[in-house]
Amino acid sequence: MFIRKLNRTSRLLCLAINSLLFVGSTLDIAFAGASDYSSYQNSCTNIDVAGALLKATCLTKNSTYKTTGILIRGISNNNGVLTYTSDAAANSSYQSSCKYISVAGNSLTATCLTTNLTYKTTSILIRGIYNNDGVLSYL
Repeated sequence: MFIRKLNRTSRLLCLAINSLLFVGSTLDIAFAGASDYSSYQNSCTNIDVAGALLKATCLTKNSTYKTTGILIRGISNNNGVLTYTSDAAANSSYQSSCKYISVAGNSLTATCLTTNLTYKTTSILIRGIYNNDGVLSYL
């Protein structure tokens, strides 16, 4: 009844706002995995990293362990600080300017080059990786 009483402009405005709200909620769902923290460390052991390759031995549904690996995506070195790029699906680039790269649980640590050619130790939480029946996967 209320919508019938609205003039044409008001109805179009309501439709536009509802459309924007729907699209906004869809985008949040689409990028949820990129902002979620990883859970693989809860069911994987022997967690290690080589450059941008995360390796682990992960528990399967039938209680066996499987060795697996996945490329860590979307992390770069920003003046000696590990940061996420605007594209969470992009290849990581930190490994080209960082050394002593290690992982403890879901925390990636490295010593990275700064713009004044010194090195700085930095850490970042790895996002969006989980154990999918013994295989490291992105959410």
